[in-house]
Amino acid sequence: MTLVIVLACKDGIVMASDGQVTTISSGGPIRQMGAKIKQIGQSTLWSGSGEVGFIQKVEKAIERFPFELKNAGIDEIKSQIIRVIHKIRKDALDLHTGLHGSEKGASSADLLFADCKDGIPKILHVNADVKDTELQEFGYGATGIGDTFAYTILMNYYVNIFSVDLGKVLAYRVIKDAMEVGAFGLGEPIDIWTITQVKEKDKKIVKACRVEKEEMEAIRDTCNSWKAVEAEIFETIVKPKK
Repeated sequence: MTLVIVLACKDGIVMASDGQVTTISSGGPIRQMGAKIKQIGQSTLWSGSGEVGFIQKVEKAIERFPFELKNAGIDEIKSQIIRVIHKIRKDALDLHTGLHGSEKGASSADLLFADCKDGIPKILHVNADVKDTELQEFGYGATGIGDTFAYTILMNYYVNIFSVDLGKVLAYRVIKDAMEVGAFGLGEPIDIWTITQVKEKDKKIVKACRVEKEEMEAIRDTCNSWKAVEAEIFETIVKPKK
């Protein structure tokens, strides 16, 4: 199972996921740790929920994109991405129908893509029926078993006015709270990536970067402090007057 969220902040993109992959063996479901956020070129990220095998096929197809296409950004590669997913979905439907006489239960995935080319955050959602929607105007997107939980939290924030630094804390809290509430199949470690402008060799470029362990620990501490302050404020509001 999976939970992935992506935030379109004022100065970049934040994408976060839980770190548990559920695979099927002859004895039943197996829980394993696995990285779910993947990179296309230098400045595009993507992830998704659904059949692991389906997502692996999408990944392999994207890996075959030429270098120029991988680094072009979502607007330029959107049609190729959708074409790839459509073919994989069609093949899955044909195979399942041939074996079982019905399309029900055929392999599928719900996918999110994000980039910040030219400093403009973009979020592309491609659902299991290969229908696409751009979500940057909403400020966020989510997919996976905990996506309703994530949307319930995110709808309370104007993510578009958040900095990436604030976005990382919010993303961490959403994933962590979803795991603690008990959404089945979610687990550590939390993985967070950003797409921002960075300085390299005296020039600014847009680049996707993974949040490393030391910063993740600082984000965790900030999130815990946020929860403590929130509890104190709530207690002050509801505390009966003497």
